[in-house]
Amino acid sequence: MRVALTLLALLFAVELPPLRLPESPAARSFAGVGPETEPRSLDEFRAATPWLAEREPMPEQLWASWAAWVGAEVAAGEVDPARRAGLCFVACRQSRWEDAWRHFERLGGHPDWQAAVAPWLLPGAPLEIDAGPGGRATAIPNGLLLRPALPPAPRVDETGRLAPRIAELDGLQIGEAVCDLVLEVEAGGVTLEIFHRSGGSGKLLVDLPMPPDAEVFVDYVDWDRQDVQGLPLELLIEPREEEYTIYRRFKFARTEFPASPDPGSLPAAIRLHGLHFLVADAAQLPEVRALGEACAALLEVTVRVQLAAELEEVQGTAVHFDAGPASAAQSARIASAVEALLLEPKD
Repeated sequence: MRVALTLLALLFAVELPPLRLPESPAARSFAGVGPETEPRSLDEFRAATPWLAEREPMPEQLWASWAAWVGAEVAAGEVDPARRAGLCFVACRQSRWEDAWRHFERLGGHPDWQAAVAPWLLPGAPLEIDAGPGGRATAIPNGLLLRPALPPAPRVDETGRLAPRIAELDGLQIGEAVCDLVLEVEAGGVTLEIFHRSGGSGKLLVDLPMPPDAEVFVDYVDWDRQDVQGLPLELLIEPREEEYTIYRRFKFARTEFPASPDPGSLPAAIRLHGLHFLVADAAQLPEVRALGEACAALLEVTVRVQLAAELEEVQGTAVHFDAGPASAAQSARIASAVEALLLEPKD
């Protein structure tokens, strides 16, 4: 694909945009962003939501902002780019890649906003990194953690399988190294290829993305198997002709969660009896309570939060939050289901 695109650009004397996405609704909406498109300044957005830049934001602030943005988008007659940018960023933080690309797609009428938020998706830069022309992130400091998104997929996958796809980013500076990145996802794993193009050395720290409900099976850095799996992967990039390769093989886990409701239709059991969020550990209560308050406001239902061990009987729909990382994953699934219910009828 890389060779074909380069030859096409030479044939027609067309300058390729730095970020290239696989065929998808997100890619079609991004067609309005060219190599010289100037990104929107995010200074005002950062000032209004300073907690989004924190490594561990307070759950009350994060979930309250999310609920306010979703609610306002439901009520509004048109897309507000600042709200959609906020929803895109929250989805990126929670590894809700399909939701993040959907919000990115809805920014299609605002190319300056799309260029500004593109670095959150590829290379997965944090909020403090600005975008340059065409949506390429400005220089990445050595060792800054990057969390790239899974490349976007067609809205409907008729096979029901994970569709292979590739996203590319040219000219990214990491430390003193200027690199091209190729991110590819297939049925069993995700690969990041790094091509050193110019400059000196750089240190890359990256947490490769995975599909929902996948677990890390094994990690490789330049085909050296890592002793500990699932951690951010570090690579020293030095000038060489051969590409560097980081590979994460994953496997799918079995999860128990009610199917997402049809867009615009809340199940009768939830409408009548509400939701019960049952946590395994008291340390989870502040986070899950903040999520419960946000869901209660958006869905206009009762949401009760309590320790699972204290429960005697549930009337309504119970959602369990296991201890550890599974709790955050469950919160992300709920946020995705709420967005599908409320926003997809509009989108």
